[in-house]
Amino acid sequence: MVSQSLFASLGTGTKSLLAFLLIPLVIVMPASLYITYDSVTHNLQSKAQTYLNRMDDVITQLHEENQQAIENNDDCMTIRESMLDASPLRELILLSDDMAVCSSKRGMVISNISPILDQQAQAQSSIFFYDNNDDPHQRTLVVMDHSPKGTGALAVVDKNYLIDRLGPIASDQVSYVTFKLGDKTFPKENPYHEATFSQLEHSERYNYSVLLNANSNYVFRRASYAAFFCILVSLMISFALLIANHRYHQRHSLAYDLRKGIQRRELFVMYQPIVNSDNNEIEGIEALVRWKHPDMNLVRPDIFVPLAEQQNLVNKITDLVLEESLQNLKQIDRTALSAQPALHLGVNVAPQYLHHPNNIDKLVEYANAFETLGFTLTVEITERQVLDHTGRETLKVLRNHGVAIAIDDFGTGHTSLSVIQQTQFDYLKIDKCFIDSIGLDTVNTPVLNTIVDLGHRLGVKIIAEGVEQNLQAEYLKQVNVPLLQGYLFSHPIDISTLKHLLSVEPNPA
Repeated sequence: MVSQSLFASLGTGTKSLLAFLLIPLVIVMPASLYITYDSVTHNLQSKAQTYLNRMDDVITQLHEENQQAIENNDDCMTIRESMLDASPLRELILLSDDMAVCSSKRGMVISNISPILDQQAQAQSSIFFYDNNDDPHQRTLVVMDHSPKGTGALAVVDKNYLIDRLGPIASDQVSYVTFKLGDKTFPKENPYHEATFSQLEHSERYNYSVLLNANSNYVFRRASYAAFFCILVSLMISFALLIANHRYHQRHSLAYDLRKGIQRRELFVMYQPIVNSDNNEIEGIEALVRWKHPDMNLVRPDIFVPLAEQQNLVNKITDLVLEESLQNLKQIDRTALSAQPALHLGVNVAPQYLHHPNNIDKLVEYANAFETLGFTLTVEITERQVLDHTGRETLKVLRNHGVAIAIDDFGTGHTSLSVIQQTQFDYLKIDKCFIDSIGLDTVNTPVLNTIVDLGHRLGVKIIAEGVEQNLQAEYLKQVNVPLLQGYLFSHPIDISTLKHLLSVEPNPA
C-alpha cells in the first residue's frame, strides 16, 4: 500500500522517466540471464564431452591391452615386460578359470580374485569401479575381458593414473567432475546430484555417465558481466526512447500549440520590401508569416510551416496571411498616389490551397480588394507546383482575374524548360543559393546566368532573393535583374515600419 501511494504521488513526468528506465531493464534482464545460463550450460556441455572422450579412450585402450594379453597368455614374462613399459601405473592380470595366473607387476601368481569378481557381479558389467581394500576412497576403474576358452584378463587402473589421464578434475570454470558407473561414482568424495548450473552427459560407447558442476565464482563472473552489459544496453535503449519520446511529444505539442496559436492569433505578418535594382525604390513587398509562441518566443518558419503542411493547417495560415495583410494595408492611403503603379504584394501559397475551387474564388476577391488599395496580389508558388496540367490551368484562371503569378525558388526543383514555357506567369524568383555564388568560383554561377537569360527570353520580371552584399546587387544590376530582395535593403518589417518606409501617412481615424 505504501509503495502504491508513493507511486501515485509521483508526477506524470517522473512516472514516464521511471517507465523508460525500468521497462527496457525488465525486457533486457531476462534475456541477459538466459544468455548467461545458455553460455554456462554450453560450456559445461563442451567440457563434459571432453571428459567422456578421455574416459572412452582409457577404457578402449584397456580393452585392447586385455585382448593382446589373452592372445599371448602362454608367455607371462613377455606380457609383464610389455605392460610394465607401457603402463607402469596400472596392473594387468591374466585369468584362468577366475583365478589370477599372471600379473604385469608381480609375474606368475596363483591368487583368488573373488573380491574383484564379486564387485563385477554386482556391477553386472565388464567395466566397473573397484574399491581397493574395500575403501571407497581408493576406488578405481577395472576393465575385464573373457575369451571363449575360459581365459581372461582384467586391468586395474591406479587411481592417480586415472585422474591424470582424465585431466584436471576442477578448474576455474568447473568445481567438480563426477563419473558414475553402475551404482558407484568416481571420485567417491565428489557429490553426484544435478543443480542449476550442472551438466549430465552419457557415454554412447560405454555404460557410464559424467556430471559436471559449474564453479560458483565462474557463474558469478558471467552473471556480473551479463548484468553490466544488461544495464549498459538498457540505459542506451532508455536514452534512445527518451529522445524519441521527447521529439514526439515536442512535435506533437508544437503541432497542438500551432493549432491553438492560429485560433489565438499568435501568428502575424511581416513584410520584406522588393526594390528596383536601378534606384533602390520599393516596387513591391512579400508577406511573410511569423509565429510568436507564448513560451518559445519566435518559432522559425522552416519549423512551423512544414509542420502546418503535415497537420493540414497550411490553408488556415494562408487565409490568415491574406486577411491580416488586407487589414494592415488598409492603413496605408495610396489613393493620393494613384499615378504611381501598384505595388507588388507577394503571398506564398501552398499547392493544397489551390486544389479547392473556393480558395480560387477567395484569391480573386482578395486580389480585387488589394487592387483598390494600390497593391497587386501576386501568388508565389514553387516550380514543383506547376508541373501538372491542372496546376497550369489554375494559374491561368487566376491571371485572367488579375492575380499575378510568381515562380518561387526557381532552379531548386526539377521543372523542365518545356513546362516553364507552357506556364503563364509574371515573375521569376531566383533562389538565394544562386545569389550566394556571385563572386565565387562555383558551379552555381553559370547556372545563375542561365536562369537570368531564360527569364529575359520568357519576357517575365526577375526577382533575386537573398541579396545581402553590394557586390551581389551590382552584379545583378549588370545582368539586368530588375528587382532585388534581401537583407541588404531590409529585414522583414512590421506594418508600422512599412508605413514609415513608404512615407505615407495613415488614414485619419
